[in-house]
Amino acid sequence: VWTTGYVEKIVQTRARQGKKTELDVTLRSAGSISGQINDDASGLPLSGYVVRVKSETVTATTDTNGYYILDGLASGKYTVYLISTAYKTMNRSGVQVYANKETKYVNFALDYK
Repeated sequence: VWTTGYVEKIVQTRARQGKKTELDVTLRSAGSISGQINDDASGLPLSGYVVRVKSETVTATTDTNGYYILDGLASGKYTVYLISTAYKTMNRSGVQVYANKETKYVNFALDYK
């Protein structure tokens, strides 16, 4: 089950033929991480880069201005990273997320390899 503003929840159940099955699912409020990706030398924004959260399925792609937002995260601390063929791999660990809040300015200035 997933909807905007909540943490995704996967529930497994076995349905029996001819029987009605009801599920009660409680979703937790989610938070988000946002920031901008730039080239360190020129300061220009980098679009089309995929930003990831370690050990999570949440990803985001930077827009034409280099901005991204990772949504649907449970409260807690995360490592945010990105991998590129042209730039050095970068990460930020210990990024704190709170329910119903956006953790802003998790920015990256990428250096060429």
